[in-house]
Amino acid sequence: MEITKKQATTVGLVALVFSALLTSMSQVFYAKQVQEVPTFLFTGISFFMTAIYFSFFARKHKQANRWKGNINDVVKLNVASVLAFMGFYFALTSFSGCPNIR
Repeated sequence: MEITKKQATTVGLVALVFSALLTSMSQVFYAKQVQEVPTFLFTGISFFMTAIYFSFFARKHKQANRWKGNINDVVKLNVASVLAFMGFYFALTSFSGCPNIR
C-alpha cells in the first residue's frame, strides 16, 4: 500500500493538531497547579533551582573562583534580585482588580 502525498499531509496535520491540543491541556493543568502554591514559596524554589543550575555549569567549566573574598557582594545581589522580583510579582497580583489607566 502506497501512501500518497495527500494522506501524508493529512496525517501530519492531525499529528500537529493533536500535539497542540495536548500541549494546551498540559499548560492549563500546570498553571492551575502553580496557582495553588504560595507566591513566595514558588519564587524561592524558582531562584533555588536557578542557582543549582548555574552552579552545576560553573563547576563543570572548573574556572578559578573569581568571587573568593567577594561572596558577600554576590549574596547581596541575589537577595536584591529576589526582593525586586517578589515585589513586582506581589504588586501585579495585589492590584489586578484596578481599572486600566489609559
